[in-house]
Amino acid sequence: MTPASPASRRDLEAAVKAAEEAAREVLERSLGRRLADFSVTVKAEGEEATRLTIDIEVSASRTLPREIVEAVVEEAVERGRRAFEEVLRRSGWR
Repeated sequence: MTPASPASRRDLEAAVKAAEEAAREVLERSLGRRLADFSVTVKAEGEEATRLTIDIEVSASRTLPREIVEAVVEEAVERGRRAFEEVLRRSGWR
């Protein structure tokens, strides 16, 4: 994304928080109690063009097929990315 005007640090922090919350929501909603543990880390770097990194680590029940876990993690990353972009778009980014 490129800014119509430079994003403030506050805008980026709000976007990172929204991305993390959105990714967590997908994991909790989709896998819930079948998750032993998980972590979501979101980083945004750059000033003019922002580089977004969403790292998700999951420990799931052994009875849960790996393909399902991978699909849910992909969905969580995508939902996090969309939430990040939406916050920045509302802040004047395109």
